[in-house]
Amino acid sequence: MSQLRVLHIVPWFPHPANEIEGVFILEHITSLKPHCHNEIIHIQFGDKKEEIVTKIEGIKVKRMRLKPLVDKWKFKEVASQRFIKKFIAKNASQFDLVNFQIAYPNAIGIGSLKKKFPQLKFAIIEHWTAYHENFSLPKEITSVHSPELIGLVFDLKPDLIIINGTRILPNTLIASISCPLVNIHVGITPQYRGVHGGYWALKEGNPHLYGVTLHDVDKGIDTGQIIAQKILVPTAVDNFKTYPIQQYIGGIALLEENLEKILANEKFNPPHLTVQSQLHYHPTLIQYLLG
Repeated sequence: MSQLRVLHIVPWFPHPANEIEGVFILEHITSLKPHCHNEIIHIQFGDKKEEIVTKIEGIKVKRMRLKPLVDKWKFKEVASQRFIKKFIAKNASQFDLVNFQIAYPNAIGIGSLKKKFPQLKFAIIEHWTAYHENFSLPKEITSVHSPELIGLVFDLKPDLIIINGTRILPNTLIASISCPLVNIHVGITPQYRGVHGGYWALKEGNPHLYGVTLHDVDKGIDTGQIIAQKILVPTAVDNFKTYPIQQYIGGIALLEENLEKILANEKFNPPHLTVQSQLHYHPTLIQYLLG
């Protein structure tokens, strides 16, 4: 499978004047190196234009300092949109996906970019910096049972859908999805289906079944075909609240390991770690206190 060619456009990124600025963005992007060819544009603003091309962790980085007409955010939005449209128009054939890591202000014009460059895919990660903008995204869908959700999935035509911690998906939604639909489940299935699989494994004296499962989604509750499972070991300071975090981190690692096979629709049949099937619910207060 050929590597996905991704252009990352970022407002924060480590640079000589601040080597820790946006370091988490660098970590996100470098984690994609086994799967993607990455290039980065770091957009800043100042009193003079400047362009510097360098490499960080083997990734090409173009640092662009733009000079807005007036040092106000509305003018900065205009300056960034002009540059981004011009750059993509010149280099569209070099990329498959444009990823806005942190939406504001660079993703303001994502709606017009999608129309102007239909051959490209566009994504936003870390969409939390400017709630006054919707970045041409669909309005919030508050329920998995909303008919609008089926229409949204159809319009987006995703290559993969990943869920975790969601409500039970209705059969009509599952039937409408043609791409792989994968769940990161915080428990070892089938014995620890439902919620708080790690907690229940420890409470029931089965630390060897404390872990995470990556599985296809079907009409049942955590009964889909297992893709991969991973046994984990909680630390002495982990607790009811942190178990799922540790399990999700393990699930992301499983997803990274199996992503190419999932996208290629390969069949999975790993050995089951358990045969017993049981659905678990939230512990009662008494169960929790006695546990």
